Amino acid sequence: VFTRSGGVWSGGERLDSPSPEAFGRFGQSVGLSGAGDVAVVGAVAESCCGVVHVFRRASGTWSLETTLHPDVIGEFFGNSIGFSRDGTTLLVTGDLVDPVSPGAIYVFHKTGGTWSRETKIVPPAPDVFIFYTAALSGDGQTAVIAVVPLTGPLPNGTQEPLVYYVFARNAGVWTQQGPVLPTGEGSGSAGLSFDGNTAILGLRQGGKAPLFVRNGNTWSFLSDLTPSGPGAGGASAMVALSDDARTAVVGLLDGSCFGFFCQGTDFIFAADAFSADVPALSSVGLALLAVLIAGTGALRLRRRRATP
Repeated sequence: VFTRSGGVWSGGERLDSPSPEAFGRFGQSVGLSGAGDVAVVGAVAESCCGVVHVFRRASGTWSLETTLHPDVIGEFFGNSIGFSRDGTTLLVTGDLVDPVSPGAIYVFHKTGGTWSRETKIVPPAPDVFIFYTAALSGDGQTAVIAVVPLTGPLPNGTQEPLVYYVFARNAGVWTQQGPVLPTGEGSGSAGLSFDGNTAILGLRQGGKAPLFVRNGNTWSFLSDLTPSGPGAGGASAMVALSDDARTAVVGLLDGSCFGFFCQGTDFIFAADAFSADVPALSSVGLALLAVLIAGTGALRLRRRRATP
């Protein structure tokens, strides 16, 4: 854990698994609360099917608060996590291992000092999924889930297109919101603003990241963030979005790799890149706008004349 004081970052306390195992993959996924006092760490291969450890800092010292487990044996629990800013809502992926364990997204919530499983999110048919990412909004009320739906046996070396689902929480109940976000083939990376009204998604190829905005319960495409540079058009995009949806980072991994060596780069976009086109008004709309402007001007003039 690294902390900052006076603009200087320094290494702090090291977090270790309370039940370390060979090949347990402690640190496969991590999350941090907004105040920096709660940390979650996934260990996808501990205890057979994975666990998530929750650590809390008090008086500068970190200690284990609890360990969360899946309820199905055989899931890669903790491969990806999403954590709310207040540190009370946690999304954990439980990935497919075999047909007996189709996978799901676990939702844990802390109430009165106790962590408990709130629900399991399972997208609609088909019956089997591989979960890539569970991105959670800062307020803990919206989730973007990246999954690969498996509709049957696949030829060697091929993969079903990855798709993104959106789920929203209302009074503790999670329901799917709208259809699958149209991205083509996703990379599995996703980000949400604090209020969950803006989503950024990564694509497996194409070197760009589409943005979507929510109005009520309806999601609409806003724009593509498209970096430019050598090989960008064929790269896979990994993304992150700030709480206020005014800054985005798009990381590109070049698809032309040699063994384990791949070249990549990052691009940062500011809010100006997110501006949506203003819809054109019809002739009726322009007429109504003119009447509104004229009426407002007349009212201001009348008030000015009445002022002594």
